[in-house]
Amino acid sequence: YAAHRLYKNSSVQWSSYKQLKRSCSRLFSLATQGAEAAGAVAADLGEPDEHGVYSCTSATGTIYLRQSHISYGTPTWEWSIDKVHWVATGQADGLWFSADSCPSSADKVLIQRLEVEAQLISRQGVNSSNSSSHLPPLDLSTAVTGVTQLSQVPEAFICPISMQVMTQPVVTPGGGTFNRPALMEWIRHHTTDPVSGHPLRSDQVYANLAMRDMIHAWANGEGQVLFQQAGSSHSSNSNTAMA
Repeated sequence: YAAHRLYKNSSVQWSSYKQLKRSCSRLFSLATQGAEAAGAVAADLGEPDEHGVYSCTSATGTIYLRQSHISYGTPTWEWSIDKVHWVATGQADGLWFSADSCPSSADKVLIQRLEVEAQLISRQGVNSSNSSSHLPPLDLSTAVTGVTQLSQVPEAFICPISMQVMTQPVVTPGGGTFNRPALMEWIRHHTTDPVSGHPLRSDQVYANLAMRDMIHAWANGEGQVLFQQAGSSHSSNSNTAMA
């Protein structure tokens, strides 16, 4: 009996440790990478059911989580132990259930972590549809059809990370221009500016509107002189910090 209790307690402690570690890792990712690179919803929550409810099961039981967009369009979180009574994560401190039905300490950290996540994502503006850094990708199907070699593309239009034509050019504080998807992947792994090596989050990059206009014009066969000038003035962008 004593051995069984010791094993059970050890399992609970190990489960709680893993959950706490995931929460710490998630918050670190949001703080260093930004919400867009880290993802709006953490992977450790799994997939929601048809009602958008996430189930988080540990050695101490199951709690349920769901997003709510009641705060001026900013996603917030609610939690429940029975899917009937829901509590906003921002009000959790003063509304913990009675001792016999209260979430575990690790679950409490998860609940509070989701509130911190919502605040970080709100401040970073990942859901701002008016941000110029979130412009849709350019349609380069016409240009790509006529291009058989990368050497036919103006050098300034090629992303130094992916070595492909940029459809969502963005600029970093270090002055480098990159394709957004490639840069987001870079930030996720390195958390730095490829040009300067300084810490970089996804909310610190902005759309390079001038480059976007030039690529769009090139795709439509316009302004060859302009592209030659762009290639000479931006050639240093292609061999930045890829070490």
